[in-house]
Amino acid sequence: MKNVFKGSVILSIVGVTFIIFGFMSSRVDPGFKGIHFSGMFQFLEPGRIHPDRQSLDVYYSKDYLIARGQLNVYSIGSSMTPGSSNVSEGKLTLDTSYIYYICKRGEKFGLAFDSVSFTTGKPTPVNVDSTVQAILGAPSFFYKLRSKGKDSVNIVRDESRGLLVEKYVYKRMEIQEPDSLYFYFRKQPLEISFNMKQPRKDNMHLYKARAICNASRKGTFPNANFDVAKFEYSFEITDTDVPMGEVSDLIQRFKRANQ
Repeated sequence: MKNVFKGSVILSIVGVTFIIFGFMSSRVDPGFKGIHFSGMFQFLEPGRIHPDRQSLDVYYSKDYLIARGQLNVYSIGSSMTPGSSNVSEGKLTLDTSYIYYICKRGEKFGLAFDSVSFTTGKPTPVNVDSTVQAILGAPSFFYKLRSKGKDSVNIVRDESRGLLVEKYVYKRMEIQEPDSLYFYFRKQPLEISFNMKQPRKDNMHLYKARAICNASRKGTFPNANFDVAKFEYSFEITDTDVPMGEVSDLIQRFKRANQ
């Protein structure tokens, strides 16, 4: 009798498991893949070069294109001394949240969801394809700067791993321009890769780029009247895991918003 009872419980658990996985697979395409973009941009501000780190996760299947960006909001608390008009600044705090972009694969326009729209159920119409392509086109600006002179180019190939590295020396004229450029290519492409204006004849695909700016003294460049430490721009895309729970929930919200 005990064995019969245990067998029934096991069969019930197995049955429920199959129902759950069947329900999940009917809601979300199990063929989702993901890439992670990381970039370091540099902006000229009075008296300094300000680094700005950005990232974007892109999840895609045959049916949907989804992007998840991080929103950083900095705030400084302030307080007033009792009995006076003196206001003192408090601690700098960082609030981080995400914004999600989603559209059907092959279409340009879709919806953007942030913390507010998750609550109100009213997402913002947006060109999702343009948002993603703008990020993936970031290294192309620096690729246009590469020199054609043979003395300024160094190419390293790793045939066994299908990798290629190109290094270019650049004649820097402005503080934000690089002294040297590095471009990393691989034979095996990601389905979503950096956009290059000029397709390569060797069928290599860009997955990483670095633009190095050496340190410079005050007055070296006309638009920088201050000493500048060495800095760089960098861009890279890598494979990443797909958070299927978030993706499933977002797709359901997207469907409801389009009803």
